[in-house]
Amino acid sequence: MRDDLIEVLRSSPAVTVHPGSGAPEEWIVAAETELGIRFPMSYRRWLAELNDTWIAGEPVLCLAPPEFARDADTDIRYRPRLDPAWSGTELTVFVPDGDERYVLALDRPTTEGEVAVLRHDLVSGTTEVHADSFGGFLLAMVAEPEGARPVRQATEVPGTVSIWVGTVGDEDQLFDHVEIRYPAAGEPTSRFGTETGLGWYDEDLAEGSVSTDPAVSLVEHSYGPSFAAAARADLAGYPEVNALYLIYDLDATALAGRGGLLRFLGAYRYTR
Repeated sequence: MRDDLIEVLRSSPAVTVHPGSGAPEEWIVAAETELGIRFPMSYRRWLAELNDTWIAGEPVLCLAPPEFARDADTDIRYRPRLDPAWSGTELTVFVPDGDERYVLALDRPTTEGEVAVLRHDLVSGTTEVHADSFGGFLLAMVAEPEGARPVRQATEVPGTVSIWVGTVGDEDQLFDHVEIRYPAAGEPTSRFGTETGLGWYDEDLAEGSVSTDPAVSLVEHSYGPSFAAAARADLAGYPEVNALYLIYDLDATALAGRGGLLRFLGAYRYTR
């Protein structure tokens, strides 16, 4: 991947790059070993230089830190791990919405060390070659006209509480995951904010808990009696979870389906 493309990505208003998030060589080699493949050259360099990169509010699948890699759905290995039939011919790198998916076509080499990037239209069922390399894919994505790819964002809605659920070892793990850190350079965020696409949020409006029965814990949170019944109905689909994380006056429905350690449960109306 060319040096000038790296600078284009860093300077594009459509791209969010988290400083210092490049993946060490040992992470890259470990991922290649697990998947039984060799990453294309431009994807390899992107991992080493940038890694944690978002385009129009959506993550390019990358390498999560080892302590989060098993649960993070932004990790390039997440989908192959869930698919026993994964053949090693396609590797998903970008899923901006439910209508399309971009993959590295590992069985379609182009130039030396590169492979084609395909776009699967999940509505029509068609497939097209989108770029002849991962670097070309990135350039095409940032070159799209402004507004062509809307950003999905949570919105401030007084009287609404958004809830995430997950399975953690203890409260320390939960609160370390959601803690917002303020780096010397770049935007403040948390691992939770990065994985869900939420970014920064007001921690003063958030609450979390870990218990053996989160359905009971719901009512113990602020204004819990006003929304617990509705949330419990959705929580029934997650019998294994033990952690709740709530953010008040926020509707994060647009971020549903995103996450890692914590998954979005729903947004519910509450009364004081």
